[in-house]
Amino acid sequence: TVIDAAAGAAAGEATGTTIVHCCAADVPYGVLRRAGAAAVSVDLSLLPERAHDAVGEIVDAGVGLFLGVVPAVEPASPGPRRARRGDRARLDGGPPGLPGLKETAAPVRDLWRRLGFAAERLPEQVVLTPACGLAGASPGYVRTALARCREAARMLYETAG
Repeated sequence: TVIDAAAGAAAGEATGTTIVHCCAADVPYGVLRRAGAAAVSVDLSLLPERAHDAVGEIVDAGVGLFLGVVPAVEPASPGPRRARRGDRARLDGGPPGLPGLKETAAPVRDLWRRLGFAAERLPEQVVLTPACGLAGASPGYVRTALARCREAARMLYETAG
């Protein structure tokens, strides 16, 4: 295929690590692995169950996963209102609408279990990221989103072993 030919031609010149991001639900995991991607970045909320075998195959091949677990832009605010006891902003430091720490990590842990890999392997092969690029996000939200990814990854690491 054209992709295979281009990957072969580029392989001789490539330096560094190749990480490929795909915003689609139908990610061509096998093609990306054969093209030499060291890691594949996807929006976890778009990962269909039918892709789990393909994801498992790239993990078995040693390809890293960058899993988008927080929205790339700040969720729309419903408008001003008084803070309530259950607001996420008070409980975990994030803005209302941003998933809580456990809610951010749970889909990653669930996917890993469904794939059948040892929990200790997860922090070695998975990076948590925003779902897509942050170009449309405010600087404050970028800091918050990246902090949430870091905190959820730390939680997964601490509970992996």
